Amino acid sequence: MPILIFARHAHASHEPGPDYDRPLTGEGRDEARRAGEFLADLPIDSAIASSARRTAETAQLIIEQLNAQPELRLDDALYQAQVLDWREAVATIPAESQAAIIVGHNPTVADAVAEFSGRPVEKFRPSSIAVFEFDSWDDAAGILPQPQIRDFVQRA
Repeated sequence: MPILIFARHAHASHEPGPDYDRPLTGEGRDEARRAGEFLADLPIDSAIASSARRTAETAQLIIEQLNAQPELRLDDALYQAQVLDWREAVATIPAESQAAIIVGHNPTVADAVAEFSGRPVEKFRPSSIAVFEFDSWDDAAGILPQPQIRDFVQRA
């Protein structure tokens, strides 16, 4: 059964500068590592992220925690994307892939989770993931089963 993971980048800096170049904060790096630890045992063999710095950093930190080490593909279309861009990214996942992760930005990640599951998403915080399991990659063109949604924000 294929697994599709949608992830929102972890917490990023709000210091002055171009939005595209914002790095993760120390807290954000920790969140991304925790997300990777949570996903470590999944057979993730395909990884796609927006080319913005914070999403690329989030994806790379997640990958470093995985038992599998997929090559990260950066996709410019996922920065300031629409849900259609996410559908197009999913369509590029190889049919033989066992599990894939796509890392991007809100509100598009939450919108994509809602569209792919057919259910509204109330909150999709930084470092949140949605894990979909389904019968075949052909199913990814339609409505998927309700995902498991989780975030990795450290709470006091």
